[in-house]
Amino acid sequence: MRYSKFIDEEKKEVVLISKKLKRLLSFDFNKMISFDLSSFDPECTLVNYAGISLYLNGWECNDARNIGAYRVLRDWEDSKTTWTKATSTDYWEIGGIEGSTDRLFVAEDTVDCWWGWNTWNITDAVQDWISDPLSNNGV
Repeated sequence: MRYSKFIDEEKKEVVLISKKLKRLLSFDFNKMISFDLSSFDPECTLVNYAGISLYLNGWECNDARNIGAYRVLRDWEDSKTTWTKATSTDYWEIGGIEGSTDRLFVAEDTVDCWWGWNTWNITDAVQDWISDPLSNNGV
């Protein structure tokens, strides 16, 4: 993934602006997204905060929905993934990425979502992905 990087001198932090999401895939109510973080040096990168913001709309409901961001535990191919398959040859343990080998069952963060912008804190996941790039299968 390509990022625009700049230093916010007032806050003394590096700000990353995503130009393109690497992968975003929608299953009925499950969505998967991942980012290429390979440009960050694991030896000298400390993540103070990482959040993912998504604009939600489209459901016919006047109540908030509690939505979690869960780490994906296995590789998947955006152009080959289906409800039952993670890649063209590998199946999810349980369809819809619901198995214990598919994703963690403890969310990185949960948000009571309404229409509009909602943000999940995924700081720990991003730090782990930078430290161990092979574990980066997204949320």
